[in-house]
Amino acid sequence: MCPACRKGVSKEATACPQCGQPITPEALARGQAQLQHEAAGCGKGCGIALLIFLGLAVMGWIISAFQSCGRHDLSSGRSSTYSVSPCTRQMTYLLGQLPDDTPSDDPRVMLIMKNYQDCLRKHGQ
Repeated sequence: MCPACRKGVSKEATACPQCGQPITPEALARGQAQLQHEAAGCGKGCGIALLIFLGLAVMGWIISAFQSCGRHDLSSGRSSTYSVSPCTRQMTYLLGQLPDDTPSDDPRVMLIMKNYQDCLRKHGQ
């Protein structure tokens, strides 16, 4: 390889046929070493770039999968991936407002569950 124009040069050539650079055995060896160094660097750099790309693609897929679980169609009030009744949505919201350590026999929990059962009966579910 010519160290000046980086074109391929025969080992027997005394000058580069492209740019006219004199080719000495030392210059030819430098050009070959530079070519090997660049090829090895691209291998590592390309591998790292590929790993980063694949990692980002997997992360994007995971994030989109989690986001689609809760996506709702606002026009119909239904979820695009599963259907949750308004009664269940209300009960889940109200129970979520209580402290985590609230016992199941707490009067507030009992009232929420009674209202949930009434809501289901009212909507025929």
